[in-house]
Amino acid sequence: MTLSTLAHAARRAQRTQQIHGTLRIVRIAVILAGVLGLSAFAAQGGLTPAAHAATGLRYQRGYSVQQAWLCYGWSNGTYHCTRHWTRSGGRLISLNTA
Repeated sequence: MTLSTLAHAARRAQRTQQIHGTLRIVRIAVILAGVLGLSAFAAQGGLTPAAHAATGLRYQRGYSVQQAWLCYGWSNGTYHCTRHWTRSGGRLISLNTA
């Protein structure tokens, strides 16, 4: 082997190491971007938005209409309200599916 061939082989080996190092950095950056994206998605609550009580609504046991909301107060102190309702024959009817 000549000195020129050895120098060429050394340059080639160095270039291969640089390429592998660059690929390793790119792979780590892609993984970190994915982890950060998933973390941001999870921090926002995923696909289902959190429900928040409308201001001015208060617990009242049984059915009640409060500020255009139809609410049902459970005996354990929780209540659920919807704006999707109607009156029919004097009765309150929720349009939400079960």
